[in-house]
Amino acid sequence: MTSAGPNIFERNRLSRRRFIQFSAMGVGAAAVSPYLGKLRAFAAPPVADNQGILVTINLAGGNDGLNMVIPYADAQYAKIRTTLNITNSLHIGSGLGLHPSMPNLKARFDKGNVAVIRGVGYKPPDLSHFTSGDIWMHGWGGSTLTTTGWLGRFLDHLPNANHESLYGVSLHGSVSEHLQGDVAHPSSLPLSIGGAFGIDRSNASDARMFDSLATLGNASSGLGSLGDLYDTTESDLMLLTQRIRPAYGFTQQPNDLQQQLVLAAHLINANLGIRVIDTELDGFDTHSNQHDWHATLLGRLDGAIQAFFAALSPRWAGQVIVMTFSEFGRRPEENGDHGTDHGTAAPHFVIGSNVRGGLYGTQPSLTALDSNGNLVPTVDFHQMYASILKTWLGANDVALLGKAYSPLNLFAKPPSAPVVVSPGAAHKGYWLAGPTGHIHGFGTATKFSSLASVALPIVGGAATPTGKGLWLCGADGGIFAFGDARFYGSTGNIHLAKPIVGMAATPSGKGYWFCASDGGIFAYGDAKFHGTTHPSAGVCGMARTYSGNGYWLAARDGTVSAFGDAAVLGNAGDWTSVIVGA
Repeated sequence: MTSAGPNIFERNRLSRRRFIQFSAMGVGAAAVSPYLGKLRAFAAPPVADNQGILVTINLAGGNDGLNMVIPYADAQYAKIRTTLNITNSLHIGSGLGLHPSMPNLKARFDKGNVAVIRGVGYKPPDLSHFTSGDIWMHGWGGSTLTTTGWLGRFLDHLPNANHESLYGVSLHGSVSEHLQGDVAHPSSLPLSIGGAFGIDRSNASDARMFDSLATLGNASSGLGSLGDLYDTTESDLMLLTQRIRPAYGFTQQPNDLQQQLVLAAHLINANLGIRVIDTELDGFDTHSNQHDWHATLLGRLDGAIQAFFAALSPRWAGQVIVMTFSEFGRRPEENGDHGTDHGTAAPHFVIGSNVRGGLYGTQPSLTALDSNGNLVPTVDFHQMYASILKTWLGANDVALLGKAYSPLNLFAKPPSAPVVVSPGAAHKGYWLAGPTGHIHGFGTATKFSSLASVALPIVGGAATPTGKGLWLCGADGGIFAFGDARFYGSTGNIHLAKPIVGMAATPSGKGYWFCASDGGIFAYGDAKFHGTTHPSAGVCGMARTYSGNGYWLAARDGTVSAFGDAAVLGNAGDWTSVIVGA
């Protein structure tokens, strides 16, 4: 089910990653971690505020879905599971319950943050681990053949994907097929980085040696193209290990999956540009003595997911989802060894704060089975993929899957970062406003009621001079006023060419500006128009000067434009910017 990647001879040119993987050259390259040896200099931009991140968990071996999401109310369940039936499931409605080893997931389900997709599979089924795994990994419904994975094809379309980067990352020791693309080169990272060459710089002499080696790629080696490739690869890897090193500053976790997911959370927190992280929990091929071992596996899954969200910064909560998958389910009837054999359909989870929680699909019948006595799928797994590609990853699901599939309505809202609204340095408090209008007040900030609903996500806000009121604005320019904030106008009823991306209030609190992504400025109250710009990268935010007689606009490429009494004091370079007035 996993692969180290395409054979070295399948491409015309020898990449740095494949050079390290297949070369037997010298001590320096051999000393590099075999995982880090798959990496090249990182070129991906930071993840933007409206971009989604996907974490996949492969339940390898074929998970028994009937004992993970249990149809306890169906009398047939106890008849065919005479020794394996679970009688104390955690009820989630419609006669279903989660395995009792999953109390944390049950709590998340109750909060509306878990989508349970029932009866996921494909037709006609294949009960081979390898063939079925390939079908799930490739995710292709087109008439032609493909060697790429569904997520690899997504990664292929990201900027600079032809250079190896950290867009797609595997944390379980090998790169799965679903991350492999035609252009993108996913990477495998180790669960511990302590032994990586160039990491330990505690000894001054070693540090000088590492610094010297890192400069080798800046000039010709004098040893030909292979020598140059060796030097630049060594240099790139040493620089990269230093860059990702901060993500490894956490305590060892109790099991492998939890170590993977906690590392995944820290990598996301570091905002290295990663869009897909692949993890794996093996051991689900439970042909015998399933009861206790399956409970252990589901307990590890439950604890690892809980640890992941605990380690994930709240900054990323609205941009990250977790998805489970497995090559197939198990047969509905238990076998003579108190286990279950290879089957077909099974439930899967999509988890996150922007997920529209609940039950999806139809529960497969335990009596109307297929000709081989297996469950009949009610949801094509491509539908789950299509929903994630289209809504969460913002991709062309039809092109990437080779065929149109009916997406599931899995998300309450698209990926979105929280909006931070500060009443200023004179006040010892601030508000956090989420994209759906949930407002949290901290310190001395007034605890305002949250909005019941918003038509479009909240994208900006500003405080009144007193610190006793605030405005929030949506992507359509609709304005919401709290406390002593007053309404001065909005674009809520105007058809905008581009969405609003930010706002700022005048020093008097008697006016405000809206800024659209194309640079359009809308002024209300005593706010004055000072000018605008239309950068090709698009505007992502604005801030006013202290006097209120000018403002800055920040573009997504890091450039800044100034108007009125504002002055350009510098740019941030090529990265997605958020601008805050000093």
